[in-house]
This record gives sequence, structure tokens and C-alpha cells, in this order.
Amino acid sequence: MQMPAAFGVLWLVQLLLLKGSVVGANFARGAEKLEALLDTETLLIDELRDYIDRLELQLEEIRRETSAIEEIHSRVENVEEHMGNPLNVLTILKRFDTVWPKLEQQANATHQITFGDGLSDRDLTLPSEEDYEESLDHLLNLQSVYELEPASLSLGVVNGLKLGSAMSWGDCLEMARKSDFSVAKFWLETALEKLPSASENSTDSEGERERGKVQILEAALLMEFRAGELSRALATVEELLLLLPMNQNLQRAKKKIEKAMTKKELPKGRGQKSKTKAKVSG
Repeated sequence: MQMPAAFGVLWLVQLLLLKGSVVGANFARGAEKLEALLDTETLLIDELRDYIDRLELQLEEIRRETSAIEEIHSRVENVEEHMGNPLNVLTILKRFDTVWPKLEQQANATHQITFGDGLSDRDLTLPSEEDYEESLDHLLNLQSVYELEPASLSLGVVNGLKLGSAMSWGDCLEMARKSDFSVAKFWLETALEKLPSASENSTDSEGERERGKVQILEAALLMEFRAGELSRALATVEELLLLLPMNQNLQRAKKKIEKAMTKKELPKGRGQKSKTKAKVSG
């Protein structure tokens, strides 16, 4: 889940719309938590800047070491003559024994980022799964009371006013999962629209787009089947099979939907036949 993207919308909407003593008390607790989260984020930003500074120092040291080795290496005009000197042999062996391992370690360290002793081991205020679920519930209540549109709400816009940050496709999907089908379908549409566009050619964007589309369609399939929307469920499972043609669970789901559709049609035909027989015997 992508929690941070949702919190701006969820808490700021509550700030402007929620009224009443009980709700006000609940929000006061939520505002305290949000303030603590902002303090945590400030600390993390500071530590990230420190990390960048340390990283630049590491890179500068790697540059210096590489330049020094390169200068020595460039002096070799005749390999046999150079390596015939025991001192040169000793020097290159020492480089492979000490300098290169050190450079490798430094290079590997540039890919690692740790905030002090790690977030989970520190006395920091961090959002919990319960906080996230509670925020989604509050937003659903607000949407219902004020008849807010998922498309604009997901952008942080309420009644034409920009009140918070945009939600991610994952946030919209979670909203759909917690909603009745009549509302969920709009959240699912919004989630699909928020997936990375095909114009974004990076491997990460393409992977997220495919993964997200599968998750959203799977959620839609389950909701449509439970709601008795069998035609829509069949269309959804067929779309999923285009993405995952070898998925046996989807193949079984398609057969189950087709069977349910057949059963749904049979009673009507049998009833008419039975009624006709009754008229004939009468």
C-alpha cells in the first residue's frame, strides 16, 4: 500500500468538513498524529540530506582512487617489461588485495541507504495499518455525506477547492474494496486512470502499470460476481485472461461465471414450458 499519498487528502478533508463535538474530538486525535508524522518526515528529510552529503563524499573518494590507479595504469607501455619488474608486480597484487576490494565496498555502499539504526528500531511516530484503514473509512463517510465524486476527490479536490494531495491508484483501489458495488465501480475506474501511462517507457512504470491493472481487474471481477453482474464479470475475466492467459484460477473463474449465467437463464425457459403445458391440459 502507498500510505503517504492518501494522508494529505484524508486529514485535510476532515479538517474542513467534519463538525460536531464527537467528530471534533476524533479529528483532534488525528491532527495530533498527523503533526507527529510531519515531524517524523522532517527528521527523515534531514537524514536523507545527510546521506546525500555522505554519498557525495564517498563518490569523490572513489573518483580520486580511480584517477590515481588510472594514472599508474596508463604508464604501462610494454606489458612484459612492466610486469618483469618485481616492484610493479607487488604493486598490482597489493591493489587487487586491498585497493580494489575497498573500492568495491565503497561502490556497493552507495546503493544502500539507512536512516540511523533503522526506522522500526527508533522512537519515531509512524503510520500504522489501522491508521490507514481508519482514514479510508472517514473518507468514505465524507464522500457519502457530501456526495463527493471519486475522480475529483482522488485529486484532492472537494467542491472545486484543492484541499490536499492526490491519492495513488492503490489508495483508490482500497477505497473500492471498502465500498458498496454502486460506489466501488467508480473508484475502480479512477484507480485505472491513475496507473502510469503507456507513454512512460521506464521498466518500473511498465511493471507497475501491468501489476496495478491486474490487481484492479481482479478486485472488479470479485465485486461484479458477488453483485450478480455476470455479464460484466465475464468481460472482466476475459480482459484478465488477455493479460494472464495461462492463469488456471482465471480459467476456472470464467467457467464458473459462464455456468452461473446458464443457470440464471434456465429457470425462465423451464417456467414458460411448464406454463404452456398447464394451458394445454386445461
